Amino acid sequence: MEPDKADVKKKLEEIAGRELVVAPEQLSRFRFPVSAYDSADGLVAWQHIFLPGMSCEYARLLDVSGASYSGADGKRVIRLSDVVCLGDYRLLSEPVNVLATARIAKPFFVTNTHSLISPTDPHSSDIEITFFVWDPNGNAAPDIVFDWRCRAIDTAAPILRGAAPPLAERSR
Repeated sequence: MEPDKADVKKKLEEIAGRELVVAPEQLSRFRFPVSAYDSADGLVAWQHIFLPGMSCEYARLLDVSGASYSGADGKRVIRLSDVVCLGDYRLLSEPVNVLATARIAKPFFVTNTHSLISPTDPHSSDIEITFFVWDPNGNAAPDIVFDWRCRAIDTAAPILRGAAPPLAERSR
């Protein structure tokens, strides 16, 4: 008889001394992936308050994806620093785009909110994302696996291809 995966997870959490945010199916290994990410050159469009049009400038963009599941209250909170090796010098900024999709054939809804977190160090920041999973009747749905993705501007990371001049002003 195979041991109950939920019991195995509880025992491993007791040994680790913390909650393991992992689907029970992933417990067959003692190491599991929590995210995939990259940092790539991109463009940021800036709208001026007093000048007409917008300007576009090269920037570094952080793109992170992962999987998680809803807790007993239908909620899960993730900080990017918990799933990405951000380093000591990261300034993440808006616009932040977060997308999540339930990994189940039945209809469930995943909504989210996010906050920029600025610790005491003025040279780094983090993003905290709260995911909410709902069943079709609007009730919180526990233990639903979902995939997520977050993209943000990383203003502290250097542009890999070197300093690029701002793109020409554009007007609408």
